[in-house]
Amino acid sequence: MKTKILVAFCLLTVLLSLSMNLPTKGLDTNIVESKTKFPRPPERSNEELYKDIFITLLLPYIDDEIENYYGKSYSVDPWTVNIIDITRLNGYRTFLFLITLEVSPYTGPHNTVGIDNITFKVSSGDITVENFEHIETLGPLLK
Repeated sequence: MKTKILVAFCLLTVLLSLSMNLPTKGLDTNIVESKTKFPRPPERSNEELYKDIFITLLLPYIDDEIENYYGKSYSVDPWTVNIIDITRLNGYRTFLFLITLEVSPYTGPHNTVGIDNITFKVSSGDITVENFEHIETLGPLLK
């Protein structure tokens, strides 16, 4: 009897540990498919806070590039901006960065007009746009 209980306990332990390591793709509605190597940070984490501050600081530059490309102003929600890549250009603990973001400008509810990648060069007190790449047109560009 004790052997059966011990075997059942071991089997239950193994099954629980395996289920905790199963991939969650498709199960979490907050996961957005993107080419980013930076996954969404956990909700309410320091990483999410830092990302939100970071995107907020870049948002005026994002808005300018969207208006330059499309010829008019569209909205970009900061929580939908994905970080595609960040590179330290001069090595460890230097402060010159190349940052590529994926943005989805929109007008009105559910009227996303496109997907764009914007690459910024960021250094102390200076932010410049290195590249703007229109990836995909998703809806009618409302004039």
